[in-house]
Amino acid sequence: MDLAPHEQSSGWKEILVTPIRDKAHIELVLSQVIKGVYAIAIIQFIVAMLLVVLESDIFYAFAATMDGVLYILLAYLTKRFHSRVAASLLAVLALITVLGSFQSISILFAVLLFWFSVRAAQCVFVFHKK
Repeated sequence: MDLAPHEQSSGWKEILVTPIRDKAHIELVLSQVIKGVYAIAIIQFIVAMLLVVLESDIFYAFAATMDGVLYILLAYLTKRFHSRVAASLLAVLALITVLGSFQSISILFAVLLFWFSVRAAQCVFVFHKK
């Protein structure tokens, strides 16, 4: 479904806030938000490795690494199998991350991750509805 020129939206708006229209749009949005989840997970890995190198907090580095592994695994399952369970678990894990990071700079990444995971869950549930 093509949009009229005055209704066309920019890339980020199309991915993050535009209502889901059809299965092709679901695939586009899902692939883009999953890429966002992967990017945030990679940033977490980099931060975890820096913490290990700087010997600042090994426990936090291990927790950040495990979070990243879970994000990547759940995102992969969500995209590959359109799994509602994986998408829901991804959203719950992201919500826990948001609630646990209120007093740090990583709140921006946590909120972004939460929005990506909610959008992925929305895509998967609409996919199974249509």
